[in-house]
Amino acid sequence: MSNVSKRNSQMVMQSTMLWSLSEGVMGIFIIPFALALGAGNVDVGIIGAMPFLALILAQLPGAELVERWKSRRRVNIFCCILSRLALVPIILVPFYFQNIGIAILVAFLFVAYMMASMGSPAWASMTSDMAPKRTWGAFFGKRLAIIDMSVIASGILGALLLDQTGTGDMRAFSYVFSASLLIGMANILPVARLKEPRIRKHNHKLRDFLKVPKDLKKLIVFRSFFNFAYMFPGPFFTVFMLETLGMGYTEFVLYSIVGSASSMLWQKKWGSIADRLGDKPTLIASIIGVSFVPVLFSLATPETKWLLLPVQAFSGFIWAGFWVSAENLTLDYTEKEKRAVQIADFNMLTSVPMVFAPILGGMASQLNAGLLTGIPLVFGMATVMRVSSILLANSLRETRVKHKHETSDVYREVVAVNPVKGTLCQLHAATDCVKCLWNARLARKH
Repeated sequence: MSNVSKRNSQMVMQSTMLWSLSEGVMGIFIIPFALALGAGNVDVGIIGAMPFLALILAQLPGAELVERWKSRRRVNIFCCILSRLALVPIILVPFYFQNIGIAILVAFLFVAYMMASMGSPAWASMTSDMAPKRTWGAFFGKRLAIIDMSVIASGILGALLLDQTGTGDMRAFSYVFSASLLIGMANILPVARLKEPRIRKHNHKLRDFLKVPKDLKKLIVFRSFFNFAYMFPGPFFTVFMLETLGMGYTEFVLYSIVGSASSMLWQKKWGSIADRLGDKPTLIASIIGVSFVPVLFSLATPETKWLLLPVQAFSGFIWAGFWVSAENLTLDYTEKEKRAVQIADFNMLTSVPMVFAPILGGMASQLNAGLLTGIPLVFGMATVMRVSSILLANSLRETRVKHKHETSDVYREVVAVNPVKGTLCQLHAATDCVKCLWNARLARKH
């Protein structure tokens, strides 16, 4: 690997860490903040839908910026600055605007998501050009592991800030979101130091967005269906933990980071598996596992909420496999010269179901279906939909690995890692983290 490639890889990973810290703080605490402002399940569904509505609306302008500026790096810096500045009105809500807090939260959160989404085609295209195709699994596996590590760190940071201020003080959220703003701005530094690969000249027209390669079209159909099943219960895991199980903010964060810790420990391994056995069998093996996460979640009660520790560890492990293989397939089915436009096309089309899914999930949570009602009903419906998506995943074509491998080969490879030892290490590390922060919280009270 050349010096430029090594430097670029280092800058990508540093940028990934900083941006994930910033987004992690927002992602973990935005729903708790909305609930504290008095949001209901439908409101939560609308907030959950906003990133994807923004993603749809931002793709064409984002690709157009790349064409006009001829620099994917400049596009990312521009979008990063504006997306973080949009947090300022949200930060001010607890001080001045609590009576219209939800309206301000929805409006400016949408602006933040919109600007961040405008930079996503440029970022995905640029980073994929920086890594050889044969090493995508390892490269993006490492990047996803850094994302998970950053989410863990951001959760701990947010929990400590909330503890320091007091969970009954709404200003605590302002301090958390202020940290997100500052860390997000720091992300500009590593992006500015990237040596950007040359973009081959390609005059994109409207028909480029309408013309989709056959393999990418099949992937779009699958991901559209799966994304609906993914986001249908999406925002309500947080609601379930805070309101149904009665967790406090610190406890909620501690349980949440178990999944991120597990995902971080498995990302690199899943990337290696995808490189050797193929993205398609890795994807299908992962879908089978993630399908049952919502049902396992619903088994917990206020008295047995500790059950979420192994469930979150399993969830992080299996989702790591899904995201590594899904990202590889997206890059593999797009053409290098047209990748920014085709990724924009993919993001735009597959985000449409995710706009409606959380809103419909919020409505479904108000129904009564006999044995299941409320959020557990939403979880049960999500499991059925995720399992059904395997039929569409089977139609995808494996392109990176020529020898055909089955889903069972993936499971055998995973078992070879010694999962018992790995899981025990994950749970031990998570338990130590929980004990440390919990003891610090109790010490502060006394």
